[in-house]
Amino acid sequence: MRIIVVTCCLAVALMESGFAGTKSENLVPSTPVSMSETAGSLSNAMSRTGISYRLQDNRLSLSDGPIVIRDAAFGAVILENGRSRVICPQDEPIVESVVCETPLGRGLETVYSWTMPEGYGFKYKVTRVGSDRLTVAAEFVNGSLHPVYLQRFLLLDTPRGGFTVRGAAADWMLATTDVEARRMGTLERTLPSEDALRVEKAFNREYLTASGDSVKMADGAWRGYRDDMTLYAAGGEGVSMAAVGLVSDVYFHVRTEGTSMKLEVFGDMSEVLVEPGEVRPSDEVLLSFCPWGAAQEGKDRWLAEVAGVNLTKKPVYGWCSWYRSMRNIMQEDILAMTDYLGKNRNKLPMEVFQIDDGWQKQYYDWNEAGKFSLGMDSLARSIRQAGMVPGVWLSPVAPNPGWDRGGWLFPVSWYAKTRTGVPDWERLDPTNPDVAAFITTSLRNMYRKGYRYFKIDFNNLPLMGVRLFNPKMTRLQAQRELFRLYREAIGPESYLMACNPDQRLFVGYADANRIGPDCLPFDGFTQKWASDDMPTNAWGLYYPIMAMAGRGYQNRITTMGDPDVTYLGQTGKARPAQLLTYHSFIGLYGGFAMTSDHLYKPEFGGEQSVRMMEQLYPVSREAGHAFSGGYDIFGREFGYVADRPYGRSIDLILWNPQHDRNADLTMRHVPVDTLGGRFHVWSFWDERYEGVQDGSYTVRDVAPFEHKLLRLTALSDGPCLIGSNLHISMGATEVISLRCDGDRLVVELDPNAGARDGKLFFYSEQPVSSVSSTNSDVFVCKIQEHVYAVTLSDRERDKREILTLQLGGKEAPSEKDIRKDKRLAGRYRHASFDRAWLRSW
Repeated sequence: MRIIVVTCCLAVALMESGFAGTKSENLVPSTPVSMSETAGSLSNAMSRTGISYRLQDNRLSLSDGPIVIRDAAFGAVILENGRSRVICPQDEPIVESVVCETPLGRGLETVYSWTMPEGYGFKYKVTRVGSDRLTVAAEFVNGSLHPVYLQRFLLLDTPRGGFTVRGAAADWMLATTDVEARRMGTLERTLPSEDALRVEKAFNREYLTASGDSVKMADGAWRGYRDDMTLYAAGGEGVSMAAVGLVSDVYFHVRTEGTSMKLEVFGDMSEVLVEPGEVRPSDEVLLSFCPWGAAQEGKDRWLAEVAGVNLTKKPVYGWCSWYRSMRNIMQEDILAMTDYLGKNRNKLPMEVFQIDDGWQKQYYDWNEAGKFSLGMDSLARSIRQAGMVPGVWLSPVAPNPGWDRGGWLFPVSWYAKTRTGVPDWERLDPTNPDVAAFITTSLRNMYRKGYRYFKIDFNNLPLMGVRLFNPKMTRLQAQRELFRLYREAIGPESYLMACNPDQRLFVGYADANRIGPDCLPFDGFTQKWASDDMPTNAWGLYYPIMAMAGRGYQNRITTMGDPDVTYLGQTGKARPAQLLTYHSFIGLYGGFAMTSDHLYKPEFGGEQSVRMMEQLYPVSREAGHAFSGGYDIFGREFGYVADRPYGRSIDLILWNPQHDRNADLTMRHVPVDTLGGRFHVWSFWDERYEGVQDGSYTVRDVAPFEHKLLRLTALSDGPCLIGSNLHISMGATEVISLRCDGDRLVVELDPNAGARDGKLFFYSEQPVSSVSSTNSDVFVCKIQEHVYAVTLSDRERDKREILTLQLGGKEAPSEKDIRKDKRLAGRYRHASFDRAWLRSW
C-alpha cells in the first residue's frame, strides 16, 4: 500500500527553498512519506499546519481543523460504444510536483498520472496555495484508437459519512452564493426535497433534478449546488468550494446526516467528443479553508485573472422601463421620461436610459414592432440629447415560443438539444454558425440605430448533457462563445449587461451582470412562505438582498454588480420601512443604481422620491459585503470599512430577515476593533446621533424586514464628521477631505456627489460658531451636546465646494432657534426627508 502525505508546511518549505527553483523545475518525490514520519496522524498534522492531504489506494483524504474529507474517489465517465463507463485509476500513480504561479500566489502542483490497459490516460492534480487553499483538477487522455464522448469528471466523491465536521450540526451552515439554488440551511435540518418544493410551487434552480437522479430529487437530505458551495460554523471556521476555471459546469451534491455527510463534486462535460490522441482537462475547483470573506474575494480574484478581466467601465446610474411598464412600454412614456430627466439633470444626472422588453416584434424577430411612430433610432437620439446613453433589451438566443402552428420558427439544427437529442425550443445553439450570424445581425442592427448599452437576457442553455452543433464544446464553453459573439457584435465601447447571475458564463466579456433574481415591486417581502421558511417566489425584495450579501465580493472584481432596480414608493405590500431596507442595500452594495419609476408622474416625482435617487449618485466609493457571511446567509451585518487620511469609519446595515418576529440586531461580526473599540454611532434615516458606543451596541426590537443604516466613526482628538444625509454612504463618497487648520475645520466635498440640499453632522467638543461655503447657501446649528448640523442648499455641480467651520467663539444657534426663523426653518426641513412622507407610502 502506498501512501503519500503532504502538509502545507512542507509545501511552503519546498517553494521557499533553493530546491524548489523556478516554475519549470519538476520535484519528483523518490520515496513515499509515511503517515508516522510526518505527524503521527492526519488530524494532528492538520491542527498545526493547515491543510494536509494524503493519497491512499487512489483515494484522496484531506483535512483542516474541524473539517475532514475522507477517501474521496476521482475519475472520469465516458460514453463508449453508446454505454457509460467509469474510468477510475487502479494501479500506482506516477507522481510529479512542480512549483507554479497561481492567481493567489505561488503554489505547489502535484500531478498523479495513470495509464489504463486500453490506452486511456487519467491525471489528477492537487495544487496547494499557502496554508489554507488547495485546488483539484483532472485530465482525460484518449489513448485508444476510437473516439469517445466525455460525460463528466468526478473530482471528489466521498463515501457516505466521508465528509465530516466537528461540533453541533445546528452550528454549521451549508449554503451557496447562488440564492436561486435556494436549498440552504444548517446541518441539523432536513430541507424539503426538490420534488416537494415543486409541489409547493417554490422556485429553485433544481440542480439535482437537472442530473436526472430521481432518488436525489425526492430525498430532502440531498442538496445540490452549481459553481460553488460553502460550509461555515457560527464561529467563523469553514470551507468554501468553487469552480475557478472556464471549462465546464461544476456541481456540488451533498447528502446531509447531521455532521456526517457524503460529498460529490463533478464537472459536467456535456458529452464532448474526444478524438483518439486528444486530451481534455476538467475545470479546476478551489477549496479555501479560510474566513468566508477572504474565501469569496480570493475565488473571485482567481476567476478574474483566469478570464483576463479588465474592468474599464463603472456601475450604472440610470433608468429602465421594465418594472413599471412591463411589455406595455409606450412612446409617450419614453419621451416624457427623457424630457423630465433632461430638465432635471442637476438633481438626477442619469447615465443610461434603457428601453426594455416590448419594443420588438417577437422574441424571435428583433425588428421593431412598429409601436413607436418615431422609430427606435429617433428615440435613441432623444435619449442622447437628454444627456444619457441609449440602452436596449434583447434576448436573441431565446426564441420563446420556438414554434408556431406552422411548425418550428427556425431550422431544427438551430436549436440546442437535450441529452436525448430532442430540440429545446426555448434556446438556440450559439455554436451553429447560422445562429451566430442571426445573433450578430440582431445586435448590430440596434448598434446601428444608436444604442450603446445592451441588456441581454435569457442566456442559459439547458443544463446537464446538452448536445451542441459543435461537439467539442461543453455547455459552459458554448455559453462563453455566446458572450464572445455579443461582445464582438456591439464592440468594446458598448456596455454589455448580462442579465444572468452565473458569472463564469460571461466574465471577461460582460461589463456587468444581474447578481440575483428580478426584483418585482408588487409583493415586496410579504410573499407566501414555503415549508423551508423561505419565500416561494424569488422575484421580490428578499432574494436580491441575499444576492447582495452572498455575491458582494464579485462586484468590481469580476464584473460590476447589478442587484436590480430600486423603488421610490408605490410598491404595493411593502411598508415604507421595509422598502428603505432594500434601498439601503442598493446604496451600500456599490453596484448599479437604477429605477423604473415614472418620475414625471406626481405619485413618483415628488421631491422626497427624487431625494432618494439623488442620494445614490454616484454609486458608493466602496463596495459593500456581508461582515457576517458564511454562517449568516442573509447579510444581517452588511457594509464596508472606509479608510480616509482624516479617519476611519464603517457604513453598516443591520437588518431583520425574519418574517414572523421582531429581533434585536447586533454587530458581533463587524470589525469595530479597527475603530479602537469605542466609536460614534449615527443613524441615517432618522438622522439621530446615538452617542459613543462599543461592540455591544444593539438595536432593539426591530420589526420583520426593517433595518438600521448606521455610520460608525472612530473617536478623534479634534472635531470629526459623524454623518451625512447628502449621500447614502453618509460621507464616505461625497466628502473628499477634512482637516483642522487652527481654529477652523476645512471640509472639501465632491460637488457632483449626493443631493443638492442636505446636511453634514459633526462632533466637536469645541464650540462651532459659523460656517461658510464656496458652493452653496449654508448655515450651522447645534442639535445636541457637542453635535452640530451643517445645512447646505442649492449645491451646484462642477463648482469646487469647500466648507469652513469656525471653531471657538460664540456658539452657533440651537436647532430650536433655527425652527423659530421662518426662512432658515424652511431650508432646514427641506434638507431632510419629510418624516410623514416616510411613514405614508
